[in-house]
Amino acid sequence: MAGTKKFISASVGVGGVNRREDVGALQQLLIAAGIQVNGGADRTWGKNTLAALQSFLRSQTSAGSKVNDDIRIEPSDDVLLKLAEKANILIPLPGVTGIGGVDTVHTWFVKNNIKYQAGAQDGGGNRCVYGVDGKTGYAVQTQSTAFLKGPVEMDCTTYANLMLSIYLYGNAHNSAYIARR
Repeated sequence: MAGTKKFISASVGVGGVNRREDVGALQQLLIAAGIQVNGGADRTWGKNTLAALQSFLRSQTSAGSKVNDDIRIEPSDDVLLKLAEKANILIPLPGVTGIGGVDTVHTWFVKNNIKYQAGAQDGGGNRCVYGVDGKTGYAVQTQSTAFLKGPVEMDCTTYANLMLSIYLYGNAHNSAYIARR
C-alpha cells in the first residue's frame, strides 16, 4: 500500500498559505466534483477558485444560508472529504481487520459497481489508493497522482494491496513499503 495522502498540506483560500500544489489539488477536487473552475486547475488562488468553492459550499448548505466571502480551507477540513465523495473517488474503510474488514470493503465495491480499470491488464494501470491523512475511515483514489472524477476503478495490484492493508490494519494508512527481492 502506498501509505497516506494529504488533500492539501497548508491552508488554501482568503488569507491562506496558497501553495501552488495545494491550490491545484483543491481545483482538481472541485472540477472532479462537477464544479466549474473558470481557468481550470491553473494552481493559482483567485476569484475563479473562490467562486467555485463558494458554489460548492452553497450546494452543501440549506437554502438561504450565506457562504462567507473570506473562505479558507485547512488540511483537516471535512469539505475536502465532501469534494472527494462528490467526485466519486472516496472509499470508506471499515476499521476492522481480518476477513471481516475485507468483506466489508468488497461488499461496498460490489454495491457501488466498482469495475476493473480498462487496459490495466496490459500494464496501463494509472490508479492508486491512499489512506486519507488524518481520516483513518477513508481512502482516496488518484489517477496519475491527480484527483480526477471517478468512479473508483481497480486493477489487480491496487485491489490486492488495499485488501491486504485492510486485512492487516483495517485501513489503508500503513507506511508505504518497498518491494525487495
